[in-house]
Amino acid sequence: MKPMEKLIKIQIESKLLPRGDFCHFISVKHNLVLQYNEARIFKFFKKNMGSADRILRIIIAAITGVLYSTGTISIPSGIALSVLASVFVLTSLISFYPLYAPFSISTFPLK
Repeated sequence: MKPMEKLIKIQIESKLLPRGDFCHFISVKHNLVLQYNEARIFKFFKKNMGSADRILRIIIAAITGVLYSTGTISIPSGIALSVLASVFVLTSLISFYPLYAPFSISTFPLK
């Protein structure tokens, strides 16, 4: 850590900073860091599911719901499949599947 960074950290932690240019510089820097983090979050949550993927997930969820309600699927596995079907429906509605993001997978058509 550089001496100036250490000084800034100590002054911020002890809240001894006077009002003025130095405080403005720190608040601007902090604001830039927040804006950068927000941009990374929005980049992470961009659509990554195409129409075919969404429709297929909804069909699978509907079939699972029908099989569970008619008693074709037993209770323990039916509950697990119902939870999975709920995830399929939710991700289809928002067009974003979190497990696709780390692997940069996208079924969303390119513009």
